[in-house]
Amino acid sequence: MVGIADWANKLPGEVARLAGIIHVLWHPRDPAEHSITAKTVVRAIKVAAYFTEHTKAAFRLMGTDPVMYNAARIVEWLKGREEVTKRDIQRARQDLLPRAEDMSKVVGVLVETGHLRPVAGDRRPGRPSERFLVNPLIP
Repeated sequence: MVGIADWANKLPGEVARLAGIIHVLWHPRDPAEHSITAKTVVRAIKVAAYFTEHTKAAFRLMGTDPVMYNAARIVEWLKGREEVTKRDIQRARQDLLPRAEDMSKVVGVLVETGHLRPVAGDRRPGRPSERFLVNPLIP
């Protein structure tokens, strides 16, 4: 599941924030006067583990579709652009779309949903890449 991977990438930062909150709870008057202890970090990790199980269950219930998730990430990238090629999208978001098959499915969804409109013919020299006009109404 791609969506949960993004969530997991943010988990270490969340653990650090939780440790800070727990630290302040234990030292409300003078938190800066005390170091955050290993015991506090362990407590934060336990809280994060609890939420991790709930997050996994939530993602299973949502049935997160990687194609739709990737399409939503590409829509964010499309904002402010007028025209793009498949190659532009692939280069910009190789992290999401490492394979041509993945790219085709996502671009298909974006065309279906009206975010992209194919442009016939390619005026550029070299190996042509499919071109698309970007919907200017993308919020």
